[in-house]
Amino acid sequence: MPESPTAEMIARAFALGTPDGAPGHVAGAYSHTMWRLRTDTGEYAVKIFDRTVDHSRGEDFARRMAEAVTIELAAIAAGVDAPRPIPDIDGDHISAAAGGVLARVHTWADGEPVTGRPDPPFAARVGRALATIHRLPITCPHAQAEGLWTTHDDAHIAALAARAGAASESWAGDLDRARGPWQDIRDLAETRRGRTWPLISTHRDLGPKNVLRAPGDRPVIVDWDVSGPWTATEELAAASVEWAGVKTGAPDPKAAAALVEGYLDGGGDAGIDGPEVFASWLIKHANWTEMHIRHALDPAAPRRERSREAVPGLLTELSRYVAGVGEWTRWLSR
Repeated sequence: MPESPTAEMIARAFALGTPDGAPGHVAGAYSHTMWRLRTDTGEYAVKIFDRTVDHSRGEDFARRMAEAVTIELAAIAAGVDAPRPIPDIDGDHISAAAGGVLARVHTWADGEPVTGRPDPPFAARVGRALATIHRLPITCPHAQAEGLWTTHDDAHIAALAARAGAASESWAGDLDRARGPWQDIRDLAETRRGRTWPLISTHRDLGPKNVLRAPGDRPVIVDWDVSGPWTATEELAAASVEWAGVKTGAPDPKAAAALVEGYLDGGGDAGIDGPEVFASWLIKHANWTEMHIRHALDPAAPRRERSREAVPGLLTELSRYVAGVGEWTRWLSR
């Protein structure tokens, strides 16, 4: 097993200088933890990946991360506010040099997490930044994006519901009832396959959790790890509803419209003209939910209890999102 990295290991692996005390734990997610590391050369954000998580290991992970850094650096060069990634001593932006644990480092970004009710003026600024990202003159060398439009069939979800029932999980009935919304998502995905929007290289997760509010009300975009191929239309649709506050309550149509207006003012040329624009965003949520369901039903899963706690809320959100698609489309169609 890899050993737990220390501040000294990280500083040595990325040539950051001498640490000034112990790093502070600042944030994290399902697949990583975050530190704030101070050294004699500056302040840095350190991300430590959990290699027990499916998507955080293997050659494919390293390849995807390299592509993400290419997009990240291109966005910074184009004027997008974002912390700069720091390469390790071998020139790689993701390193296993710190005790065998995968790590990334960025310059520290001053800013506050985006919280509270949707803020239309700030959403408009995010829209302008998104327009800049969509004009980046790069393409992903491995643009394998089919997974963006593929989710699990009904037989698979029914089998998971049966397993949940046999295990006496409290959410087994909710999962069985979610088969209807899951079918609605598959139907939207089928309609979406008839569209011919071009793939671009982009952030792919531009919700409030990945933006800081910097002095002067500037949006600073962080966490580019899942950057890769998507379409401008679908990312605009996803960003508009996330910045409307759909993940925290009843969405605000004014904030959604403000993001789209900011996007157009910033030179973006995508538009929202049908419910299928939300298909891949819904599939992303459905597949994330399915992963947690599998982990919740697997006694050997490393974070089983966390998944068991997450599933009820994820199923509620899935149904709520599917029910909202028609209304969102009416708000944003031009």
